[in-house]
Amino acid sequence: MSNFNANALSISKVEVINVKDYGVVGDGITDDTDSIQHILNRAQGKIVFFPISKNHYLIKKPLLLKSSTSIKGESDTGSKIIQTTWGMPAFEIYNEDSCLIENLLIKYEGNRLNISGGYRGNNKSSYCAGVYLNGHNSAINNVNIEGFVCGVFLTNYNLDNTNSFQTLAKNNIVRDINVNKVDFGVLITGQIDLEIENIYGTCEQSQKLHPSHLVYVGGKTERAIIKNCYANNINSGAAFQFRMLNNSFIYNLNAESCSGIVSIIDCKNNTLQKIRSILDTSPNYSFYFQRGKLGSYNNTIDSLFIHKSATGSVHAISIDGQENVIKNVHIFLPKVFKSSVINRINGGKRNQVLNWRIDLDSNKEVGTMLKIRAGHHHVVKRIEASNFGLLIQVHPQSQNNEIDIMDIP
Repeated sequence: MSNFNANALSISKVEVINVKDYGVVGDGITDDTDSIQHILNRAQGKIVFFPISKNHYLIKKPLLLKSSTSIKGESDTGSKIIQTTWGMPAFEIYNEDSCLIENLLIKYEGNRLNISGGYRGNNKSSYCAGVYLNGHNSAINNVNIEGFVCGVFLTNYNLDNTNSFQTLAKNNIVRDINVNKVDFGVLITGQIDLEIENIYGTCEQSQKLHPSHLVYVGGKTERAIIKNCYANNINSGAAFQFRMLNNSFIYNLNAESCSGIVSIIDCKNNTLQKIRSILDTSPNYSFYFQRGKLGSYNNTIDSLFIHKSATGSVHAISIDGQENVIKNVHIFLPKVFKSSVINRINGGKRNQVLNWRIDLDSNKEVGTMLKIRAGHHHVVKRIEASNFGLLIQVHPQSQNNEIDIMDIP
């Protein structure tokens, strides 16, 4: 990516095309799709510049980028691209490489509906994206996106031929993105050496079969860096969901007033650090570790804070899989029902629970702090908790666990 950045982003060495000089109106009334596309068809190796306009640039079809094309706006609030056709992306990079999109506001204006037949006739609503990227060595930077199903959709899916996954897409960057009124902020599948950084915003469900997530890894992804992401008011799903994410580093994820913070399914060899959830609104699990079909194993979660605002039969953490480590955890809970089970180990083997502190807003003994339902050889050490009716409950079928109850006050 250092070579790509040096070569593709140097304005002093690249011709800049101002769209206003080539027939693009930008009055919010004129359909500028064809005029912009005419420029993009001849813009390989160049920068296409969208200056701030009195109104917005209106489009009714996707704008298709060829390899080595850069799109730059004057600002991420003043250079506005408005898509008015539901179900289609605003920008599409398909089987093209080394593209850049930055400093824009990209918005869909109209009713957000459940999509039964999506773009390209594939019944995939996720192609309704501010930016659809199927390629390598490209970057989306400093962009505001509103109203689509996806803010940014990163994929390697082959639509035109076999409808199968191609080689993993390499070296893409998504950085400094604000989203609003989307189902998914960034949707990721089939990537390697990916960087996701500084993603902010809220999500609003339109596709009723799919919960919303700020960052969602939905298919095989390797060696990703995902950091500094902030979700707010996501009430239909966990703020972050990772499925088939391997050998990756996730740092500084934050969720406020969301129905859960992280869901992990079929992931391996990942490190997650500094995960924080404030005013978690769901009575269900805030941090959900699921074995799935392939298994989740050898993941480390370090420094996790959960503050739930839900009352009643609330839950915090559910763990499955094998050889996972969840350490340095602080959970703060409101008043809970006496029958509540706060944390669970649901199965697997050799999972480690280390250095947990659980604070209850209650002076009475309520609930069970940790229930080990299945699996074997789990390790539970250095737990600080009080006012629980039962600290640890172990099912008879769960054998050979190492539980250091001396460290529990």
